[in-house]
Amino acid sequence: MPAHRDKTTPGALECVSLDGRMLDFWTVWPDGQVRRMMMLALVDIASGKGIA
Repeated sequence: MPAHRDKTTPGALECVSLDGRMLDFWTVWPDGQVRRMMMLALVDIASGKGIA
């Protein structure tokens, strides 16, 4: 379930969200197992932009 937040009150970088997505391709990891990759990103709640 997505979190519904009021984006008008926090300032820039006052609140960040950890956003994760399962990527739709498979890779061989160094231990020899084949798995899908996961991408995690920090997202600024006020602007909705990723933090690099």
